[in-house]
Amino acid sequence: MLEIVAFRGDEYGLSARILADFLDEFRIHEMSPDNFNGKEEIENDFIIVCNPKLLTENFLRQAYEYSRDRGIYFGVISALSIDLLREKLANYQEQISLDPQQYLIILRKENKSIKHRLNAEVFTRYESTVDNFDRVKHKKLCLSMVIDGNRRHLHLSDGKICGINRDIPLEEIYRYFPDCQNCEYERVYAQDVQAECIFMDSCSSTLISTSEKGEYINVGMNFLKNAKVLISSYRPKQGYNSEALLFHHLISHGFEAGEVLYILNTNSYNHCSDYLPYILYGFPNAKVTIPEKLEVDRLRMGKSEIVLEIDRIAGMRLLEIHAGEDILNEVLKRQFYVFSSDEIRKDVFYSVIPYPLKNSIKLFLYSWEEVNGPLRIVFGVGKRLREDVYSKRYFNMRKLELLGFRHKKIQNQVHDYFSKINEQTEVLDEANRNLKNFDLHRLSKNLSAVEERIYNLLADHLLSQNPKFFIEVYGENMTVRCAEEDLHKTIRCPYCGNYLSIKESENTLVPMKRYSGFCSNCHNVFDTESVHPPKYPEIVLVHEQPDRKIFYVKVWNENAHTTNNLVCFNLWCENRSEMENIYLSRDFQVFTLEPGGEEKFEVEVALKRTDQRINKTYCLYVYWFEDFNLSVSTYTFRLKNV
Repeated sequence: MLEIVAFRGDEYGLSARILADFLDEFRIHEMSPDNFNGKEEIENDFIIVCNPKLLTENFLRQAYEYSRDRGIYFGVISALSIDLLREKLANYQEQISLDPQQYLIILRKENKSIKHRLNAEVFTRYESTVDNFDRVKHKKLCLSMVIDGNRRHLHLSDGKICGINRDIPLEEIYRYFPDCQNCEYERVYAQDVQAECIFMDSCSSTLISTSEKGEYINVGMNFLKNAKVLISSYRPKQGYNSEALLFHHLISHGFEAGEVLYILNTNSYNHCSDYLPYILYGFPNAKVTIPEKLEVDRLRMGKSEIVLEIDRIAGMRLLEIHAGEDILNEVLKRQFYVFSSDEIRKDVFYSVIPYPLKNSIKLFLYSWEEVNGPLRIVFGVGKRLREDVYSKRYFNMRKLELLGFRHKKIQNQVHDYFSKINEQTEVLDEANRNLKNFDLHRLSKNLSAVEERIYNLLADHLLSQNPKFFIEVYGENMTVRCAEEDLHKTIRCPYCGNYLSIKESENTLVPMKRYSGFCSNCHNVFDTESVHPPKYPEIVLVHEQPDRKIFYVKVWNENAHTTNNLVCFNLWCENRSEMENIYLSRDFQVFTLEPGGEEKFEVEVALKRTDQRINKTYCLYVYWFEDFNLSVSTYTFRLKNV
């Protein structure tokens, strides 16, 4: 059953009774144009039949949110004249049957041509000319556009699609819009376009109630003189090429116009930048009579993540995922992620659309041309922690200067790291809707190269001098004070069990906080950001002779992502010149650690053959940078050859 909303006292709404000749059953709900009330009575798909002057953005939003929350669809039946509206109603069967002769996609803001295998022509900027559009305007088009413009006209490369209502005398129009009389542009009139259905992704609103003399000039309302279905924005918005492609696939694969509206609005909210920007003019059950075949996979999702093995995407592929309430709630809050670890060089757009009343999620995969697999695609809910890794590393790098790493070479590389991240903002934004990740893989390789250069510079800096307790440099950049009493009662030296003396260093502007511990018994020091529990490299003495010591050093990864690490080994001597007589088996190593992984190093310290008599205390310093977050531990010992 189709239900009807009409405005009280509106002659256009009364015309809806014409539908009695076609529908076995329907109900009419009269409302005020100021508020979508009486809502609890509408249980099925519905249409709003009205004078376009009465339709407001507020009413449309309320109607859409109501329909979305109940899993029903709706459209608006309206026109610039009551006779045209009655004609649409009287031809109900024809209005719901779309039979386009040609599919056309216009991407006015795209500079380069697009390689595709669609059953459509694709005009980018330089093909979007008046002559090219004039050539096809008399065909029964399915027209999908991402195009600049406003209520009065849409921009082509060398002219305009004009929204003048030529059923009104031009002299009357020119009186209110004198600049239209002296227009220098080549024009195609919107009301001459013989389109079956249109998607208009533009700042050109179809609402005439929000502009003076809106019935005189409005692109969308003049398209409607011939179009059976028009999905357009009703306020300014940002357009995305993927939206035009999504509309093309949905219509050509036989989706009904009402569901297409729901998918496009939800896609805009989940993957683009506008909240419910579109409205449907036409019947919600309108669809093409001869659709293309759609590949559908039906799956069940029991956990928070599912891995999808895709052999190919022939234009569009639909994955219907049955999911529980907890998973659906995460999707409704936009707490989900879709990615592929495979390198994908072609556009593979995705759209996650929840159907909460059906316990279902539709994951659309669509492209300009066929994409052959196998593709391994991951869909999950919750926060994907790995997306924060580069940000985390960069902010840890920014803290290095406060730790005393002020060398210009290091700071230049940190700046270069930020520049490379910032250059890829557009790529990272595109990843919100596109699985094409070649540029992201390139970004990852470039950033990894900078990370390695920074680690090498840090190691050079540390190994070029006698090690020092980092608390010695904090006073210049942080406030140093005694740590809380509880820490002094709980944190012990891992070697002798003595309680550590702990100082807390803090810079509230960065913000940054570190803890430095000292054991007065075995004279070892520890430095870390974390004390719950303390996290620093583990050092174990595994073999000793008077002139030789062997240690095992262990670091590990407790994160949910792969970490990039530097471990650097240095030896404290009372006089740096003493290093000439000491052998240290390792200097530094850069490596990655998978989640849950660990790395162990054998480190040997020994006296070299020398005539000099030696009996002194030394201290092995181990510096561990985990994603550029530094922690330090030491081991104090004696070496002697007497």
